[in-house]
Amino acid sequence: MDLTAADKHSLDDKDTDEVEHVVLEALENTMNDALEPNQLGAYLDPIFFNLAPTGPRIGDEELSLLLKEGLDMDELLDEDASKVDDDDGKVVILDPREYQYELYQQAVKENTIAVLHTGGGKTLIAVMLIKYMVLQEQHERMTRVKTKITFFLVNIVNLVFQQSSVISANSDCRVSHYCGDMNVDTWSEKKWKKEYEDSDVCVMTAQIFLDCLRHGFISLDKVNLIIFDECHHATKKHAYNVIMREFYDECPKEDRPKIFGMTASPMHTKSGVLYSATQLENNLCSKIYTATKIDQLNSVLNPAKEMLVDYKRAPLYPDTELTCKVRQFLGYNERYSFTYRRTMQILQDLGPWCCDRMWRTLLLELERKVDIAAGDLHDEHLLEDDKRLKECIDFIEQQPQRKPNSKDVSCFSPKVMRLLFILAARSKVVSETNSCSIVFVETRHTALALKLAINALDELSAYRCDILTGHGSNNDGDITMRFTEQNRVIDKFRRGELNLLIATSVAEEGLDIQPCNLVIRFDFMTTTISYIQSRGRARQKNSRFIVLIEEKNLQQKGMMHEFHVKEDQMIKFCRALPKDRNVALRFANEYDEGIITDDRPFDPTEDDGELYMEDAYVVPSTGAKATKQSSVPLLYRYCSCLPADAFSKLQPSFEIKSVLNGGYECIVKLPSNAAVRQVTSKHASSKLQAKNLAALDCVRQLHIKKALTDNLLPVNYRREILGNMEAVLDENGIVVGSRRRRARYEKRVPRLWRRPRWYEDDAAKMDGAKPVNDGELLRHGDDTMPRVASEADHDRFADYSHAYNQTGIHSALPAAAAAADKPDAIDSQMDAEHQHEHKRNRRQKEEEIPLEDKEGPFQLWMSLLYTDKSSIHDVSLRTMCILTWRPFPNLSPQQLFDKTSSFKAHVKPLNASNDEEPAPMTISKEDLLLLQEYNVLMASVIVNRVFTCSLGDMPYFLIPLSRDFDRSNLTNGAHLDPNALYQQQIDWAEVRRALQKELVPVDWRARDAFDDVILIDYADQGRRYYVQQVRHDLTPASPVDKSSAIREVDHDSVAAYYEEKFKVEVTDWEQPLIKVVKINKVMSYLTSKQMNEAMVRKTTASFILPQFCHSYFVSATTFQTWMLIPSIMTRLDSVLLALDARKRYDLDVQDLLIMEAYTTPSASMEMDYERLETLGDSFLKFVATIRLFINFPLSNEGELHCMRIRVICNRSLYRAAKRLKLYRYVTSQAFNRRHWRPHGFVAANDTDEFHDQVHRHMLSDKCLADIVEASLGAAYLSGGLEAGLRCAIAMQIPFDLMESWRDFWPTYKKTRESVPPRAETRALRSVNIVAVQEISKYKFDHPLLVVEALTHASLPNSTAPCYQRLEFLGDAILDFLVVRYLFERYPGAPPGILTDLKDACVNNHILSYVCLHIKMHHHIIHYSSVLIKAIETIDHQIKQVEASGNAGHEFWLDFNMPKVLSDVIESMLGAVFVDSQFRLEPVQELFNHWLVPILDEHVRPDTLQVHPVNKMINTFQQLGCEGYMLRNVSTATSEKDMDNTQQCVVFLHGKPFASGCSDNFKAARREAADKALKRLKDDPDVMLAVCDCGTIREQQLAKQRERSALDYDQDSDEGF
Repeated sequence: MDLTAADKHSLDDKDTDEVEHVVLEALENTMNDALEPNQLGAYLDPIFFNLAPTGPRIGDEELSLLLKEGLDMDELLDEDASKVDDDDGKVVILDPREYQYELYQQAVKENTIAVLHTGGGKTLIAVMLIKYMVLQEQHERMTRVKTKITFFLVNIVNLVFQQSSVISANSDCRVSHYCGDMNVDTWSEKKWKKEYEDSDVCVMTAQIFLDCLRHGFISLDKVNLIIFDECHHATKKHAYNVIMREFYDECPKEDRPKIFGMTASPMHTKSGVLYSATQLENNLCSKIYTATKIDQLNSVLNPAKEMLVDYKRAPLYPDTELTCKVRQFLGYNERYSFTYRRTMQILQDLGPWCCDRMWRTLLLELERKVDIAAGDLHDEHLLEDDKRLKECIDFIEQQPQRKPNSKDVSCFSPKVMRLLFILAARSKVVSETNSCSIVFVETRHTALALKLAINALDELSAYRCDILTGHGSNNDGDITMRFTEQNRVIDKFRRGELNLLIATSVAEEGLDIQPCNLVIRFDFMTTTISYIQSRGRARQKNSRFIVLIEEKNLQQKGMMHEFHVKEDQMIKFCRALPKDRNVALRFANEYDEGIITDDRPFDPTEDDGELYMEDAYVVPSTGAKATKQSSVPLLYRYCSCLPADAFSKLQPSFEIKSVLNGGYECIVKLPSNAAVRQVTSKHASSKLQAKNLAALDCVRQLHIKKALTDNLLPVNYRREILGNMEAVLDENGIVVGSRRRRARYEKRVPRLWRRPRWYEDDAAKMDGAKPVNDGELLRHGDDTMPRVASEADHDRFADYSHAYNQTGIHSALPAAAAAADKPDAIDSQMDAEHQHEHKRNRRQKEEEIPLEDKEGPFQLWMSLLYTDKSSIHDVSLRTMCILTWRPFPNLSPQQLFDKTSSFKAHVKPLNASNDEEPAPMTISKEDLLLLQEYNVLMASVIVNRVFTCSLGDMPYFLIPLSRDFDRSNLTNGAHLDPNALYQQQIDWAEVRRALQKELVPVDWRARDAFDDVILIDYADQGRRYYVQQVRHDLTPASPVDKSSAIREVDHDSVAAYYEEKFKVEVTDWEQPLIKVVKINKVMSYLTSKQMNEAMVRKTTASFILPQFCHSYFVSATTFQTWMLIPSIMTRLDSVLLALDARKRYDLDVQDLLIMEAYTTPSASMEMDYERLETLGDSFLKFVATIRLFINFPLSNEGELHCMRIRVICNRSLYRAAKRLKLYRYVTSQAFNRRHWRPHGFVAANDTDEFHDQVHRHMLSDKCLADIVEASLGAAYLSGGLEAGLRCAIAMQIPFDLMESWRDFWPTYKKTRESVPPRAETRALRSVNIVAVQEISKYKFDHPLLVVEALTHASLPNSTAPCYQRLEFLGDAILDFLVVRYLFERYPGAPPGILTDLKDACVNNHILSYVCLHIKMHHHIIHYSSVLIKAIETIDHQIKQVEASGNAGHEFWLDFNMPKVLSDVIESMLGAVFVDSQFRLEPVQELFNHWLVPILDEHVRPDTLQVHPVNKMINTFQQLGCEGYMLRNVSTATSEKDMDNTQQCVVFLHGKPFASGCSDNFKAARREAADKALKRLKDDPDVMLAVCDCGTIREQQLAKQRERSALDYDQDSDEGF
């Protein structure tokens, strides 16, 4: 059965060749154990001595891809910092009381809202209910397939950790907790599914649960219980209420979960008690219950005594002197508007002293942020605004700080003075007891100002004070507080380290704050619930609740009365609740019980007109849902995930218009790089309705265009990029595609050495190679390897069918390839292949007859093998004839190396005539058997082993030509007739003499006794010697020449030495002495780095006596020539294997380059693939980018990055190499003189292990990936872009239907036919085309490309797309042009230097300088005032440096360059490339014009400034180590506490190796890298002790082989 090419590739991917993955023995990493703490501390912070590499981290593959993709490491990694937390908060074990059990029983029966005062123990009721539901679920799972879990929802982040701790401590349930700081908004459906499977109870904020529901990560039919903490929030658009309306109401009643709500009061609005209570019951579909055992509840609580304290109205304070000075320094800058507003509020509310202190505090925080952003820049390089800020800070620092007076109204407002008076009055009590207090304020700034005032007053020294506020915003001038810091403050308050909290409303509800002795409401309450909950914090015995009320403020006093009345109503309401109740009806008839008569029950039909599910968009496959309420935030989230920089804030814009017939419509516009640019809503009755409908329709269209996933989530390209770089582990836990993952692969014998068989044509067909397209590449995966880390279980980029179909280009998927997706199809193909193989093997066994049993004659091809070196060790070299089963190809000369020089070996194929094609010679069977015997003998002789080989397995036949052969005929163009040579020039006498193996005694008197002979000294164990000189002037009795003798130096004569050492008698005293050189074992001539030669022993002979010698049966010239054969044939093996690969994959590559591409560094040849891999890596990125740019016109930069990573990552390249079986043609093993023998030769003592080494070799995944890239580099150098592209296709890099460079432009035009135009003609008005063309020295045929290349994403409502796609293309072009430039400029530079040079030539700094230098920055189209100032500042600074004459090498590295400038250079290169129909020559001219002069002048190997992180990565990679990784760690407790708390740890094979710290991760990484490099320098042997990646072990094994070979040279010559 014939198999198609696609079938065979499917079989290739199934590894029909046997592959054995080798797991290296792990080394125990003890590198830190041997160092003293002070020594280790020089590299590593002590807190990290025992840190494990868990949490977010990035290793070798990811770092390499980050550098290769040119991505910002800081942008991608900083947000993933782990936290080192020392929180040791205690968890309370709860004991239920009777009233709690009573409410628990009611909650089991029906949906319940438990109303209990703060401290009444609502959480314990929830815990009991959770335990009941979990037990019930465990029982029901025995009969129900579907599993259900419980969700505990809270309103604020701090409660997540508090409540999960309480549940864990009081139950054995599996409890998980989630909050926004865990980056849950980036989690996939698979991640959430895993979390749910591992949990019984999930504690999270309500918004996270709502998002999970909306995105289809969970549905309510999989939930058994929802607990709403502080459930009074369940009104209007709060997440609690939206969950109930959008999902609970829509869920079938039989699948609805149980509801349990907890609150201290059902009132959340200013409405009456009845209205609020019934509204809450309606919204949560529950009934309110409270404790009937009120006495027991009151015994738990200690109601506080309430006091109202008046204060006078504050005077109108004028601006302070410091405020006026700050305004002079900073001006009226929008950047500081928020800070101005807050300080002015503090001035009027708290007084001048607080205002001045607030200026100082807020501006210092702003300066800290500037320092983080500026990094290592000097002050003179800062933006002008930042300079003025620093000047302002310097002024403030110089001003003396005024000591406050708590009784001076010029310092503090009367309100603050009253607070300070109250605190001072209790100061003595506080100092003598464990009293604790809380002051409630309205704003974060008020809290901080009061803290500063209290800490500054000596009379309040008894108070240990801190603030407890919400998270705040990122606005300059705002005060932030992370939840970790909130927890620390609460814990310190609980332990007594703090005794006074100044808190905002965050402390009113929910948080487990200990009961207080004093609670002060500094700022007045606005709701009843706020009043009740803040008062509930004062629960200590004899506690006080003090409310500050402005004097003569009737409104505040009226509100206090209303709070009291409503609280009384609530108590009566709760007491009136019956067991069998209709609460609303019963209570509605009891207006006479003191309830305000205008109060009424909540009516959902009248009071809640919101149609939550109107026009909702639901994705059937996942259940994800978009509603009018969720669509606007989802659009903002989508825009925030689009590729952007610091100068563009991408967000939707909404334009609402009135329509003629009444009502409104809304036009929503998205940024220029969004998949949908504009949507208009249908008519709506209100502006808000129109806005929501437009957003909802926009979400629908984004989902249809695949810009939103089926979970209605925007693609977070930063996460997708890191996800694509995430390591995939095999079944042994080793990263697929890494150096450390190694396997034993088949090693082929060159086809030239193999005798043709009848079935070879079938095998050749089965070896066919065909490129694959995207679909095949993604399907092919590594099916033989179980996945541990998910690579693409639901891969956003595995299916671009929608966008791709719009291009009009369709991949040609063969039917067989499509069928290969089906298991039964694959099985049938495998069965067919196995049947085919079985039949072939059977016929082979039946029909194959040994050559020895055939009559002959035989057909062989003749070639001549010779060197351009006439002699070695003063022994002449012969020309050899080589007979092969196939015609020898025309090869380039092969370079070999002697001790002092290099020389070349040539193979000259011989033809029957000058004009004819090569024709074989006819060799008789007798001659062939003679040559077989001779070659087996000579191979055995030179390596001192006994070999055998059947005639059919002989790879070639080597025969010496006669000594008088005229070698000039080899180079003068004379025709050499192979038949004539065979008959006339082959030294048959030499062959026959050798086969006789006769050792003839030496007759020194014969004329040619010492001509071309090897002497065997049988007195000295039969050692073999070349004759250097016959010394007729010396006899056995001659005195020893001390200057030239070695072993005889201590004897009077050579005869005396022989007689004493060998116990022989010299009888011929007239014989001359023979000056000799011992014949060593086979040496390597393959590299200029010679192997260690044998040491000259004291027993080494300088002279021998002819009396004791025999002539060897092989002449000296033949033997010396054969000594070269192992090196020559090893080199030819490499060349011929590479040529086999070239033929199989149809590559247009030169001989030497293809051999270089398929030779690994471990082969210890003079060349290896590393330089070609550097070039090929860049070429691969270049051509892969072109293909993605053309075929995916709707994809933005983020999508393109993700797709490119999938193509160029080592994992993909390795798998392609494995499918293609490149390993068959790789030279990876160093020349081993002990193990060399011709292919097919065997020895009696060969072991299975030896045969495995001969027929298989060990290669790493990374090595195979590198060979793919090296092949690309070799192809490009051989045949330019076309050859490189053909090679990429052959290497299965997907190119769809594009087969040559000329296909790019037609395909590009076709993909644009079915998509909207990327730019409108009117956009040309925004750019000076003539000026840009003058700068570029290029005339554009498509000027709209210029507009696109210069348009920044900050431009709103742009008629042209932003430059990001062209920048993506230009980045790859520039990368390739720079590498090509470096290859030409530094032809001998090693790969490491080339990498460092490339990093110096392609980075944000140098490209930004180029942009300024050519003045392209004047033409950037943007809408950012910050960018204008940034460009003006940097341009001015650059000009100053240039004018001063201090512009040294890479001087631009000292400046903080706006990335926009470098982006524009890359996008312009991309625009020229596209406009020129994808021709590289115009871009090369632009590169020569813009960059080459700057590179020639400023970038050189001797002046490089390599970034420490890049240098560290390169160092580890050059050492062959992949076991390093970086991990960001934050020890900060707040935004204010950042000094040296942002840390980076470098791990080496699972143990911390070095660390750095700073106030930002960028600087911390730099310091950590510096320390890692220093440690490597201080302890160079540390890698040998801990690295098990394979490369270093290979180096150690190579040294062992060297030592073993050296020992081998000392062996005796016994046997031959």
